[in-house]
This record gives sequence, C-alpha cells and structure tokens, in this order.
Amino acid sequence: MVTNGFSVYRIFAIVFFGFLLSFLGCSESDDGDSTIELTTYNFSGSVSGSVSGLQLLVQNQDTEKVYVADVESDGSFSVDVGIHEENEAGNVFFVSMVSGNRYVGAVVADYDSADTEVSTGVAIVGSETDLNIDYDATKGVGVLSDSDNTVTLNTVFKTRLNSEKPVGIESVGKGTSSKTSSLELANKLDKDQDGVPNLFDAMDNGQDLDNTDINTSTAAITGSSVVTQATMFMNYKIDVGDSDITITNNAQITIEVKASDPSQIASIVADSVHSHYAASTTTLLPIGFTAIDTFPTENTLWSSTSYTLYHAQNMEGEDIWTVFFKPNNNDFVPGDLIRLKATLTDGTIEYYWITIHFKFQASELPVDFTSWTHGGNGTSTDPYCILDTGGRVFSWDAPQDSSGSDLLGLDYAFELFYLENSSPESVVHAGTAHFYDIGEDVYESNGTGDNPLTQAHIDLYESASPSPNVLQVDIKASYEYGDNTALKIYLARKKWGNSAGCPD
Repeated sequence: MVTNGFSVYRIFAIVFFGFLLSFLGCSESDDGDSTIELTTYNFSGSVSGSVSGLQLLVQNQDTEKVYVADVESDGSFSVDVGIHEENEAGNVFFVSMVSGNRYVGAVVADYDSADTEVSTGVAIVGSETDLNIDYDATKGVGVLSDSDNTVTLNTVFKTRLNSEKPVGIESVGKGTSSKTSSLELANKLDKDQDGVPNLFDAMDNGQDLDNTDINTSTAAITGSSVVTQATMFMNYKIDVGDSDITITNNAQITIEVKASDPSQIASIVADSVHSHYAASTTTLLPIGFTAIDTFPTENTLWSSTSYTLYHAQNMEGEDIWTVFFKPNNNDFVPGDLIRLKATLTDGTIEYYWITIHFKFQASELPVDFTSWTHGGNGTSTDPYCILDTGGRVFSWDAPQDSSGSDLLGLDYAFELFYLENSSPESVVHAGTAHFYDIGEDVYESNGTGDNPLTQAHIDLYESASPSPNVLQVDIKASYEYGDNTALKIYLARKKWGNSAGCPD
C-alpha cells in the first residue's frame, strides 16, 4: 500500500483602482459591461491603538470596488470613496484592516461583551472627516465612532461574534465556528457573516472551500478592467523514496494572473511581500509553458528581480503573468499576503492581494515493501521492481489541512511517463500525454479497465524503440484553481533489464 497526504491552496485577490477620485462630485466608472455614475465623498479621521503599518480597505457592497487608505504614524487616514446612489447598498462599505501583510480585522459598530453579532455595514451619505476607529488587535475589530454622530451602520450587514471576536478572524474564515448554512445574500461581501470578507475568506459560503468553485476567484477581483483571475497556490511534489523531502526543501509557490486583453498590461510586480516570502528563490518555467518574457534562471532571488511576474502562455495557450518560487522555509502560512501591482498600458494602476488558503503538512509515506517482489525503493535511480506480468493497485489517504481536517472535493488522476533512463528528458513518448482521471474523492486505483495500473498500461511502450526501462507514476490531486500536488513513484519490470531499472 502507498499512502500519502495531499493538500491544496487557493488564492484570492482584491482590486484597488488607480483612478481614485480626489474631489467631491460625480464621475463615471466602467463597471463590467455598463457605465455607472458614482458620487465621491471623503472618508477620513484617525485610528487609535496599535497602527504601525496599518491599511484600511474600504469596499463598496454594491460595486465591490476597493479604496485603500494608508494609516499614518499619528493614526490619521484619508481616502475618497465612490457611492453608487442608484442602488440600495451603493453607499454601504465593508472596511477591512490589513497590517504586516495580514488581514487583521473589520471595522464595526460599538457592541457589548455579551453580543453575538455586530454591524459591519458602514453607511456613507456625505463626507465623513471626523471618524475614529478604536482598533483592538486582540479582538480583530476596530470600533467606529465620530464626534458629530452622523456616521451610521446598516444592521443588515453584520458579523457573528464569539468571545467578542468575529468568528472567522483566527482561521482565515475556515474554522469550525466560521461554518454556517445560513447566508445573508444582501451582505454581498460577507454572506456567511464570519467577519472575513470574500477578499480574504477561504470559505465564502460558510461551508465549502473556495478552491472547489472557480467562480469565487472571479468574484474576488470584481471591478478590474483587464484581469479575470489572480491566483496563488502551493505545489508539493514528493518522490516516494526520497528521505529528504521537507516543506523547506520542496514546497513551491505559483502566482498566476490571467487577463481578458493581455495587450492592456504593461507590467505586474509584487510591490508588497510578506516577510515569509521575502527570501524566495525562483524555479523553472514548467514544461509545456511558453515564455514570452525572459524568465530568471533557477535559484535566482526573487527580490533581485524586484518581485517581477513574467508574461507567458500556459499549456492551454492562455496569456498569463506568472512566477514560480520556493519560499525556502516552513514558516509561511495561509493568510500571508502578497500585493500585486499591475500597470496598464494607459497608465492605470490596479492592485490585487493574494495568498494560499491551505498548507501542506509534511507527512510520512508508508509503503508495504513486502509487495515489491524484487525490491527497490521507488526512486528514479532505484525503482520498485514489479512482476513481469500483471498490474498494480495503489491507495492513498485523503489530504489534510493544517487543522488536521480532510480536504474534500479534490479530483484525483494518474499521469504516466515512460522513461528510457532516470532522467525526465528521456521520455519515449514526447508530445503524447498519458493522463487518467480517477475521480473526485477517490482514494484507490484498482488496476481494472481504464483505471491504472493494468498490465496494458504498464507495457504500453514495451515494443517501442527505444523502449522504457522505468515507469514514472504521478498520483495527482487538484482543484479547479490549478492547485495540485503529486506523489511520484518509479516502477520497473525485471524483464526490462537492469541498466536503469531493476537490479540483478
């Protein structure tokens, strides 16, 4: 039996518009297929409490547009925001707080210690210039007030509380107390009311991991004029016989941005990077991708490139801006944010915040060695030696996240590579993929029909020239977002010879 845990990640992104208005009045804003008229008001005041490096992200419940205010060292902040007066929720905002590249809390109404919910719907009907936000880092909230009592909070928009804290604040919105089947659809930015807006929530609907529905990625960047998706995820590919596999040594991160019109993007860089990713080094562009920009060499410090993303085409031929890197530590965790800055060809600036939602846990990979008749340890240079006839059956465990909970909704598949020797470049079927979908939440290949590994699968290229000496078996798990991981196992038949396969 071969057993392994897989884990998967998801990203989310937010858009900050470079055309923020600096005056009070009306303007037109392109919002998807329609042009809407926004009225602009000032939102300013001060934050009390620990404010070092704090940002306020003021997001409209109707247009979903985000306006960003940096909190100065004296606590002051100011930003102009757009109101869509034609819609009921067009003047209501969810105000998020970000510090140290982490989401740290929501701006809320005043509440008592016994309360189980509190309003997050900041209603703006005119310029508010005397606001005070009393930030309590231990609770993950900033209580809003103003000296002339003109600011109001719409009680339709609220968060659930547990011990005076938003229920999702300590778990990126995916903890036990965050979960709910009761949604408030009017609360567009936080339907599950866990106090973590969709921009940062790993479980927008209170039940399912966002990675299982690609539409959550699209919703996360609503308002961008160009970008259709921005994702960040972790790859963790394991050679079953490698004793040196660790998160630090082997974890890789992918960032990928897709655009509806690539010609409108001049550049994309990560202009704010969590410290856990600051010393990352780049990895190679995957086989099957086409570089348009010149990619850095392997092991280049990402910081030395000014944290650049590179234009390429993926295996589907889609234009993307991407980078592949190793964090080189085991300290990074879900919720560690990277901010991407996209410069468009017309000079407009857009920002997107991304993170992983789940992190692989290093795991033992128990193997029933008694079933490998001729020995071997499953590596490319010492493959498991199998009988000269017959197929193989594999089974594995469900993946788990950092809380120890099984990840569900993953699609499992096998990909086979027939190698002349131990090198990936020695594949004898260049240009032909051998990919077999096993199914969602299926944890066994039974070796029958088209479910690998039957004898026919294993011996497919036995009569070819050159013929394979090693069979690489990748057991993959993936979500729609592109998150994937694989357990790599190498096999050989005794009759294939011993130059690269089974020993005497």
